Amino acid sequence: MPAQTSPTKQFTENVNQEVQIPMVHPSHTTQVNHTHYKYVHSYPHTQSVVNSVSEEHVCAEPQQQMPMHHCPPPCPPRPCPPRPCCRPRPGYFW
Repeated sequence: MPAQTSPTKQFTENVNQEVQIPMVHPSHTTQVNHTHYKYVHSYPHTQSVVNSVSEEHVCAEPQQQMPMHHCPPPCPPRPCPPRPCCRPRPGYFW
């Protein structure tokens, strides 16, 4: 008798193969160097003081009890010239 054949039973065998596909995700960092110049202006101001002094030597009017040829203080102890009196002579310092 001829062989009898049953329907073919199906089996599945899974064979896995790993394939790497490169996926490139580029990035970039740019460093920006910035220089800021800040000009600080100042306006210094100085101040000075000048002290001024003046003096005048005069002969007092002669008094009746005072001899005519002497100057009262603060005139130097020397005879007074005729009016105007008690002017310094050149080369003579008080």
